[in-house]
Amino acid sequence: MNRFGMIVDASHTSYRTSIDPIESSSSPAVFTHSNPRSLWDHQRNIKDDQIKTCAARGGVIGLNGLAIFLGDNDTSH
Repeated sequence: MNRFGMIVDASHTSYRTSIDPIESSSSPAVFTHSNPRSLWDHQRNIKDDQIKTCAARGGVIGLNGLAIFLGDNDTSH
């Protein structure tokens, strides 16, 4: 991906699958739409060490605005 100028996006990957490309990429990687699991424990949100690993290599995290990933998904209120 680096050779072709593609940005490595670790969204929609498992924990280990996200860490490996971030650590091996010669360019910063990103999570284009992933929220912190420490704020809402959803399986698709990312752990703090994933965020720190990405940021330490110059990557960024784009947040997801869907309620299911942010907290209670009860739409009856």
